[in-house]
Amino acid sequence: MSNNFLIFIWVILAFISMGFWEAYIEGKNPWAGKQVGWKKRISKHFSITAYHFWVYLMLFFFLSLPIIINGYSEKLAGIMLFSGAIGLILEDLTWFIVNPFYSLKKFNSKEVYWYPW
Repeated sequence: MSNNFLIFIWVILAFISMGFWEAYIEGKNPWAGKQVGWKKRISKHFSITAYHFWVYLMLFFFLSLPIIINGYSEKLAGIMLFSGAIGLILEDLTWFIVNPFYSLKKFNSKEVYWYPW
């Protein structure tokens, strides 16, 4: 297996594990609905919570390991960006698959009120 493929898998697994983590922490309170901490409105339809800020900061550090180990290159940056984009989608999908209070049937504009549809 190539090093690039292993890095891609590393990033995808990090996002999938984050989907499990968030589903079990948030449960029936999506987008950190019952979190303790600050919440900052970014726009009319988007806000960031302390929980999400710190979890994404830790994810950033975790995902920086391939660059720290291999050194920076444009090719590696491209692999990281591509796998990160795929990972974000898989993270949300994983959240709906493993969350006992939400299922894929509830992935619609009526039930998923925290997305700006």
